[in-house]
Amino acid sequence: MTQRTCRPVPLQVRVDRIKQRRFGRALNRAYLAGFEKRYKKGHKVALLDLIDGCLRTGRKVPLWAAQLFCDCYLDFASGLVQTLDQAFGIPPTTGRKFEARRTYNRLRPKVVYRVMQLSLIENMSMGEALFGQVARELRTSEGTVRRVYYDKASKTLKKLFATFREFSRNPSPKKFTPETV
Repeated sequence: MTQRTCRPVPLQVRVDRIKQRRFGRALNRAYLAGFEKRYKKGHKVALLDLIDGCLRTGRKVPLWAAQLFCDCYLDFASGLVQTLDQAFGIPPTTGRKFEARRTYNRLRPKVVYRVMQLSLIENMSMGEALFGQVARELRTSEGTVRRVYYDKASKTLKKLFATFREFSRNPSPKKFTPETV
């Protein structure tokens, strides 16, 4: 007779894990649908962002995205276009714009998280004091913090952090649509 090497997981823990997996799947579906919507609106970078997100999280790349990616790459490989930027429809950037974008992308999650934490949890009003405090913590200017927080690219992070905050208070999964995330 074999002996059990580990204790069984309590029922409530299993139920909580199932709810978390459902929430993760719903969030992933909304994430994919949001990128598809952005791509259809003409944002060509959304295709690369979607593939990057899928590969980093170990999720399957949707068939429509995989087909588009292969088509664009084959255009480059067969010599129909000169650069990968042209193949994927990404406009070229200058060195100055590239540095600003790199800085903003590095700061974006930290800024959004900290501003939402101060405004929602610590009840600070959106204003100079809040943005000034975040700027001091991140060793940057208040203007940069404002631009990063109110940038269109920060919209998804704001919704994600707000959704996570709601989920952490009430872990019952709810139906997500691309409009809610």
